[in-house]
Amino acid sequence: KKMGMSPVPQGKLTPSRLFDTPPTPLPPSPLKSPLKSPAFQKYQALVTEGRPVLVLPFKYRALAELFRCVDTVASMLHNRRETITLSKLRPGVQEISRKNLTEYHLGQIKTLFPDAFEYSIEKMRALGSTEKHELVLKPILPTVSSGEGKADPEMMSPSVLLTRRRTLYNALLELTKDHHEEFLSRLVPPMSIPRSRLTRWHPEFPVDDVPDILSAALPQPPNTERVASAKDVLEKARNLFVVNPRMARALQKVSENSKVPPTTISLPTLSAPSPTLSSKPALHGVPASLLERVRAKQAARAMEAMTRTPAQAQEAVRITRLPDMARILRNLF
Repeated sequence: KKMGMSPVPQGKLTPSRLFDTPPTPLPPSPLKSPLKSPAFQKYQALVTEGRPVLVLPFKYRALAELFRCVDTVASMLHNRRETITLSKLRPGVQEISRKNLTEYHLGQIKTLFPDAFEYSIEKMRALGSTEKHELVLKPILPTVSSGEGKADPEMMSPSVLLTRRRTLYNALLELTKDHHEEFLSRLVPPMSIPRSRLTRWHPEFPVDDVPDILSAALPQPPNTERVASAKDVLEKARNLFVVNPRMARALQKVSENSKVPPTTISLPTLSAPSPTLSSKPALHGVPASLLERVRAKQAARAMEAMTRTPAQAQEAVRITRLPDMARILRNLF
């Protein structure tokens, strides 16, 4: 005996429902707190092994590594007498560093090391495509004079690459020292340390919160029309001979919905500890002269820590072990 099956209820689809307007998207919620760097970036300087040196911020080390990859790929293209374009650099750099190379990074490199490359816009034509303007880079290298007195272009040898890497590293280090000196000048009392004697950063200096490096302007292609929003697309569509009215209405809605006030994000700035220590409840009634002596001792201790050499650091570690060694020797003898 066959049993009848009840029909499965299905949603009714009508032509009017198929062409209904989509729901309006909700505006993005504003950020409640400023952007914060991840913990593995923020505390990278604390887990670095080896000799105690001036550790660069994480973003600066990433830029130095990106410059090394750019120089490596550019050296191979330059030694083969090929034109170095951004479209040729980007795949090789991504293969080595697993990071994307943009014009913003090249602008940062130009800000730090302006004598690294010459930037220009040239018309390039690839096989099977039309001519288009591309960003061309030319390494600036020292010339070697031949016996006839002519200057020949030098090959990008490993020694040249190492010299260029050291130049960029020194520029990053000097920039970090500038931010460190600005931080020390806002302390109470202010501190001043010669750069040649500096071996460590101040314990309270936020190394990974330094400002980003400004990107220098690069040459741009002439007469380039850039579409930045749906409103620009609508303006270009109106200039066509035939405009689809439904598409025009959709673009009009998108342009109206995109008029959301931009969310302002307040980034943290490098700030010194609050100088008004006497305003804390725990310090109520403490004489001001005593607070000044405590501040002077803290400044002297920080000064000694920032100018300590590796030999002095090892000696300090040995001194801290003396009480335990004396206790062990007393128990044995």
